[in-house]
Amino acid sequence: MVLIFLVWYYFSPEFTVVGYQPEQPVEYSHRPHAGQLRMDCRYCHNWSENSSHANVPPTQTCMNCHTQVKAQSLRLLKVRQSWA
Repeated sequence: MVLIFLVWYYFSPEFTVVGYQPEQPVEYSHRPHAGQLRMDCRYCHNWSENSSHANVPPTQTCMNCHTQVKAQSLRLLKVRQSWA
């Protein structure tokens, strides 16, 4: 019985970290970026091909666009503060 449990646990999402979602410091939606604008995921998640999970991009990646696009948006306040 213990062996069955161990085998089950080894293949479970709890062990394999499938669906892992780290707590995000900034509210973010992929819908406008990857959906509407069709940005390549690798632009922000540049380590995704070499890692078991996609990295949270550095602030500079966001600011490459957001110094010009919606630069004064309140939703981007934390991003701008972390960049300053």
